[in-house]
Amino acid sequence: MTTAAEPTSDPERAVGELRALLLAGQRFRQAVADHFGLSLSETVVLGHLADAGGQLMPSELTERMLVGSGTLTAIIDRLAHAGHVQRRPHTRDRRRVHVALTSAGRRIVRYTQQHLEQAEAAAQQVPSPPLRALATALHTETDRMLHRRSPESATFPGS
Repeated sequence: MTTAAEPTSDPERAVGELRALLLAGQRFRQAVADHFGLSLSETVVLGHLADAGGQLMPSELTERMLVGSGTLTAIIDRLAHAGHVQRRPHTRDRRRVHVALTSAGRRIVRYTQQHLEQAEAAAQQVPSPPLRALATALHTETDRMLHRRSPESATFPGS
């Protein structure tokens, strides 16, 4: 057990830095969701689709999201209604569908990626432990993002 006078052990420090990074990531994701009028779950789905190259089957999304099919169906319905994803028939099995990003969904992903890249670049300029530097930079980038008024005022690279 450490006291205030004792230095924190390396494992304790690493856990603290990881926790700070996770909290910064949650705050960042919530800022993205708020910016685009999405729920946190909707932004997570967009992220999973982006990570998978733009499309996944609903069963793959339920595994990645750790939610039931009913919950995922409601999330996909909202995203499809907003124009961020679409359901596409499977090429070989008519009973199956893929959930795919639309151009509007890809714009949100690009916006998010742009801000993550800016945070990563800022973190590399800070002479502190990497996880702590990234957490700090992510908080700073989230603050910048929160000061934007509307999705229409956002600049999307490549659009």
